[in-house]
Amino acid sequence: NAMFQIGLFVFLPMDRRCEKTMRFLTLYPDKTVVRKDVFVVGDNSSMQFVEYTEPEKNFNGMENTSLILGKNSRLKHLTMIDGNGSRFVNIKNTIMENGSMDEWYYASKRLNLGMIIANSLMIGNESSLVYRGAIVGERDEHYDVKTNIYHYGSRSKSDANVRVALKDNSRAVMRGSIKVFSESKDSSAYFAGNSLLLSPNAKSDALP
Repeated sequence: NAMFQIGLFVFLPMDRRCEKTMRFLTLYPDKTVVRKDVFVVGDNSSMQFVEYTEPEKNFNGMENTSLILGKNSRLKHLTMIDGNGSRFVNIKNTIMENGSMDEWYYASKRLNLGMIIANSLMIGNESSLVYRGAIVGERDEHYDVKTNIYHYGSRSKSDANVRVALKDNSRAVMRGSIKVFSESKDSSAYFAGNSLLLSPNAKSDALP
């Protein structure tokens, strides 16, 4: 009775270092698909991966990725989506323990409707987050990017930047939310959204 049809589960035990970059290629059909991925990185471990998504034309789908980072763990990953005129929702949820680091790079193009939602819970002390997003829009494409960062641990650091380039009648909405809770002492957070409008009808809205 799962809501999703396909997905990945990757588990890296504690005290392990994955030297090679894992590569995942997803070719979606022309029907609606919901995908669920789970990555668990154990304490004192590190890994990196690249995921490339290439759906059929007019595809409708959703990807939901859960990342769980153990103490003093490191994760570096790149997400690339070539939409081919599809409608796509990408949701990323990260839970970070003491001393962990999440470094995520995101690139997307050719989506009629694209939604990117990133939720990062920095529950551990001295955890750090780096997030970089890049979007290219054209024709009547619409992109909605929402970044939610929650600082719970002390001395935690986050650095997020989303950049879009738009032409024709394309539009982008960038929403950034950072919450630093009272128990998060000596923490720092940064969020920026940059837009390059390449035609008079292109439009970008920033909602910090």
